[in-house]
Amino acid sequence: MHIGYVIPVFPFASETFITREVVGLRALGVKITVFTVADVPAADVAKLPPEVAALQADNVKVDRAQMARAAFTNPLGRAGRLNVKLQAAATLKSNFSARWLRASGLGRMAREAKVDALHAHWPYGTQLAALASMQTGIPFSCSVHAHEVEYDWGHLPVVLPEARFVAFCNGAAMARLATRMPDRAVGPNWRLIYHGVNLDGFKHTPIPAPAVPFRLVTIGRLTPSKGFDRLLTAIRATLDAGVPVDLTIVGDGSQRENITNRIAELRLGENVHLAGWIRHDAVAALIAGAHAVVLLADASYNDGLPNIVLEAMSCGRPVVLTPLPAAVEVIREGRGGVVLSRLDAFDEFTAAIRHWATDHDALVTAGLQARDVVVADFDERAQLRRMLAEMQAHKKVGS
Repeated sequence: MHIGYVIPVFPFASETFITREVVGLRALGVKITVFTVADVPAADVAKLPPEVAALQADNVKVDRAQMARAAFTNPLGRAGRLNVKLQAAATLKSNFSARWLRASGLGRMAREAKVDALHAHWPYGTQLAALASMQTGIPFSCSVHAHEVEYDWGHLPVVLPEARFVAFCNGAAMARLATRMPDRAVGPNWRLIYHGVNLDGFKHTPIPAPAVPFRLVTIGRLTPSKGFDRLLTAIRATLDAGVPVDLTIVGDGSQRENITNRIAELRLGENVHLAGWIRHDAVAALIAGAHAVVLLADASYNDGLPNIVLEAMSCGRPVVLTPLPAAVEVIREGRGGVVLSRLDAFDEFTAAIRHWATDHDALVTAGLQARDVVVADFDERAQLRRMLAEMQAHKKVGS
């Protein structure tokens, strides 16, 4: 089977879940051609492991020559009307003519490559795939992510009915989008397919022996939505309650200076460490040295089910989370972690850390429960096989 993936930029350092999806499907024997519209920024290339950076060599960029050759040979028809609807409905407006030209070039290139189906990520990729599909008859599907459901969803009611299937990475995002659809219902072509975790890459490791201070790790882009200011307040409250803790923050981003200043304001210089950005293949080793993982991100759809949560649980580390929309899909009845009742439930945060820091058996049990949840429901290979089954069921007739 030959799938044309439509991804505006690939591979992107902060989108490891897409990279794993492409690599994982190839490992299952799927031929994948990745169609892009822009090159990976040099700063991102430098952050990628060499084997991931090498993936861009196989990308097929929708070039101007193909766009020009195809655009004026495609009758407007239904695709032209869809482009008009997209321009009116899209939350973030892109250039009307450029979208048509790129979609036309994509369709021509996909047809010449003899792809069986197109699969898209992100709003612009989905719009291009939908138009190219309508122009060529090549079926398309797409993945919908939590952030676009909340902030860039205008095109979805227009294109999703045309898709053979739609993959959602968490149930909360699916339910949220249903409230924004014309009939306020989950579409019959919608499927819940989690990103999952590479269980071999994030193996269970024994939790370190009891230690003072109790070691915590958090990982994410240093952006406002990740709630690092909130987490620092929680750490201060936990220390003031007499629970010694040590927190390592891994990541980089626009809030680094603000976070540094906040660490100083809260007198946390000896307890909180900024490790900066690290490569994804080094994350498991970092988690192995921690007793637990924490993430106090906004309870919004910026983060549906962050990868770090599943990766930490796969390593056998319990997690403490704010009430993220999809938190209860992985932390069920307190097994494997704690979901705070509200964003500023610092008393609950302190209680959870105190419990694990003073009862090592309870900590180990929570870690084993965390691993069990991931193995049962979030095995990346099982999720990819579900994705592949959908693709095979909806490939172009006769291919």
